[in-house]
Amino acid sequence: MRRVTVLLISLLFISIGLLSGCFEEDKQQDETDGYIQQLINNASVGDTINIPSGIYYEDVTVDKSIKLIGENRETTIIDGSVEVKADGVNISEFTIQNSQGSGINISSNYNTIWNNNILNNHNGIMLINSNNNVISYNNISNNIEWEGIVLAYSNNNVISYNIISDNARDGMWLQYLSNNNTLYKNIVSNNGRHGIDLYSSSNDLVSDNNVSNNDNNGIIIRVSSNNNTIKDNNLRNNRYGIEIKYYSDTFSVKNTIYNNNFIGNDQNAYDDCINTWDNGSAGNYWDDYTGIGDVPYNISGGDNQDLYPLMNQADI
Repeated sequence: MRRVTVLLISLLFISIGLLSGCFEEDKQQDETDGYIQQLINNASVGDTINIPSGIYYEDVTVDKSIKLIGENRETTIIDGSVEVKADGVNISEFTIQNSQGSGINISSNYNTIWNNNILNNHNGIMLINSNNNVISYNNISNNIEWEGIVLAYSNNNVISYNIISDNARDGMWLQYLSNNNTLYKNIVSNNGRHGIDLYSSSNDLVSDNNVSNNDNNGIIIRVSSNNNTIKDNNLRNNRYGIEIKYYSDTFSVKNTIYNNNFIGNDQNAYDDCINTWDNGSAGNYWDDYTGIGDVPYNISGGDNQDLYPLMNQADI
């Protein structure tokens, strides 16, 4: 009988401990739900809001010009999404994860997205009708349904020094008249479709990027994407290094491609439109070029040629 009593008492204490743990976990989650949003709601334009390390289970809307700064991007985690509606917002030093939509959705101008992890969302970063933003030094990876970064009707943005990898489809997709953007010094690798997709987007600069091991194209240019400059990039181990194609009854023309390294791609280039594959004095390095600089490199798909193929890899 004494053993039974001791056993019952022990079970009672264990149950109390488990319940206490559950209550404590619920309490901790309740304390973080809405915490960041409340700070934003109470802030004034121009304020800096510093967020301590922790996991914050909430979707955040930034509707005023503020700086929202995490303590450390590895330990300050928004388990949800961030929507930027105001101009002049700075979002830095967070991990933003597990959104059912985009980790960051921007529909305003002159914002800075700096040094964040954007991971395991359906889509990484989405810009719609959003101009003059800077997106730099972020890790935008493992977004599980769509792209790392999408721009739609968005102009004059700078996307630089990011790691954009292992996303379900494109690393970066510029679409629907996203013009005059600069894509500079990004690492774009192991994405499930294209590394960089210019779709109905013109006058963009794609420079000094490492674009490798993407399942389809390193860079694809299509649907009336004209007057883009593609230079100083390393294009390695993609299905196509660069593909420019007649698509949806449209040509992409007057693009200039030079001083790039094409190495280890299944096919280095394809172009069935009319574009320029050198700058008048220097072309590209092709690992399958068999001349000694005495003959042009023929681009598959049409009559385009690199008239000045490089004998050595470009120093990028």
